[in-house]
Amino acid sequence: VQVGGSWGYRNNVTFRNGARMTNLVNTAPTCSIGYTSNGEWGVDGEGVSVYDGQSITLLGGTKSDGYPWTLKVLDTTGDAAADFIINADISLNSDFPYHHTYKKGDGTVQINGSYTDNANPLHLQGGTWKAGVTDSFKAETPVDIDFGGGNLAFAADTANDLGTAILNKDATVALEAG
Repeated sequence: VQVGGSWGYRNNVTFRNGARMTNLVNTAPTCSIGYTSNGEWGVDGEGVSVYDGQSITLLGGTKSDGYPWTLKVLDTTGDAAADFIINADISLNSDFPYHHTYKKGDGTVQINGSYTDNANPLHLQGGTWKAGVTDSFKAETPVDIDFGGGNLAFAADTANDLGTAILNKDATVALEAG
């Protein structure tokens, strides 16, 4: 799927059987999630699904409970490899600061871009969130690996500055060799 237009909300999307969504850089560089409703992106079926875009902007709203973005990624590859790859920078719009991102499901999401939300923690509640590039994390972005497990991984030959991390029961942080 190629998405055009100057601005677009993609609050609820299911990537199935190796689906790919591409934001056309010249016409729709920003994908927005939140603002007026919760956002959930699901990944299921078989094969690696991919989101290709310049950026994802998280719009949490202006009330304290905000509008969360949930990534429910199932294990679609049958191994530890990435099940969902996001090739984009992800950041919070400071005008709408009440936001939370949740990673759920037993699969692996790999972020090949930066994830910056200095106001709210990234909640890992299952599976793996993998930083695929250098500077994917900034020191001001807190991470909370919630009860019930979740994994935070860093690709080989990358440098990331993980600031505050809360590791609850069954949590892991993995560094690849290299």
